[in-house]
Amino acid sequence: MNADHLLLRAARVIVEKKGESLVAIDLSEVSIPTSYFLIAEADNPVHAKAIVSALREALPERPLHTEG
Repeated sequence: MNADHLLLRAARVIVEKKGESLVAIDLSEVSIPTSYFLIAEADNPVHAKAIVSALREALPERPLHTEG
């Protein structure tokens, strides 16, 4: 699964969970092992946790590192 497909899939999951103000930053030209940075807003910490849980279930990739 390529990075563009993962980005679109993640964005769909976030929108389905009522995440707002999505911003995708293309980092493919930067020399770090990341293609995109996807930022979204949640209404509260419980809402943010629900979005994260949905992303972990829907995406085949697992994060190498998480914070917060």
